[in-house]
Amino acid sequence: MKVLGIDYGTKNIGLALSDDTQKLAFAYRTLNRSNLIPELKDICDKEEVEKIVVGLPTNLSGEETKSAEMVFEFIKQLEEELKIKVEVEDERLSTVQASRLENKTAQNIDELSAQIFLQAHLDRE
Repeated sequence: MKVLGIDYGTKNIGLALSDDTQKLAFAYRTLNRSNLIPELKDICDKEEVEKIVVGLPTNLSGEETKSAEMVFEFIKQLEEELKIKVEVEDERLSTVQASRLENKTAQNIDELSAQIFLQAHLDRE
């Protein structure tokens, strides 16, 4: 069973996926907001996802940003529609870290960000 990381943005949604042992996170793909829940359901079914980790936007002092409310609404929808356990992970600076990687592109920055905070989550587990 795998863990899916979601970097929920206003334009793009970056996804990362763990391996079956839940030790390593890998950039997976980037989705747009249209038809999002059905696409996520298909991915969760295909990849046998048992848990979802959504990045929680916080500022440098650790306080939730204005975007956090939008993320909590999304989490509520995920829980209702997918019936999969959802947790949050501080995504502070994950986009900054992703932008410093050599293999980044404009298309994969969101999934790299998801990979970074999903790996942090897996390491703690």
